[in-house]
Amino acid sequence: MIKPILVEFTGTPEAGKTSTIAILKKKLEDKGYSIGIVTEAAERVYDNLSKETNDYGIWVIATTIKEIVETMNRPYDIVIVDRGILDRIFWNTFTFNKGNITKEVMQIRDEFMLSSYIPYKSDFLIVFKVSVEECIRRKGKEGKFVTSDNIKLYNDSLDEFLERVSMLAEKAEVHVINTDNTPKEEVSENVYKVITNFVNTKSQSNSCNKKELDK
Repeated sequence: MIKPILVEFTGTPEAGKTSTIAILKKKLEDKGYSIGIVTEAAERVYDNLSKETNDYGIWVIATTIKEIVETMNRPYDIVIVDRGILDRIFWNTFTFNKGNITKEVMQIRDEFMLSSYIPYKSDFLIVFKVSVEECIRRKGKEGKFVTSDNIKLYNDSLDEFLERVSMLAEKAEVHVINTDNTPKEEVSENVYKVITNFVNTKSQSNSCNKKELDK
């Protein structure tokens, strides 16, 4: 069985990532693609597991990997992941920059996520970015996580991650979209176009490889 193409989304909070995934799924299904979805594990952590603990990180990583493995072994054409394995590497960068972990711990975590033991690195990474001001405006007000200082550090860490990602995940194609002044429908259409172009190119490559093997 040919494995599905794995598309991962990450980015700034309130950038429109999750709503775009819902629209994108329907558009792709309307075109005849079968779509698997892995939702963001961090949004489903049970209440008594604090985000400040190591157990939280372990739970999110384990749940994300488990669900990606399960979904990638089903007969889908495309699997869309809302914050997957590459996002966990971004999170390592962010938590290091916050001073919550040491550089050694960050490197150990990165090495684990990138090891050959962890399958199904993303084929295509879509990064949504939004400014600090727009993030807070969309949220309605500052909160526990969405604060001016925290989102500034988040976006700075995202830029740092993007500088590293091409070295960390050589096979992943990366597409960055700033959603500050772009309507939701236009964002979804842009994402749809870049994904279908990528899928078509990937499919042609797989077909050529199969023909070579059949010779």
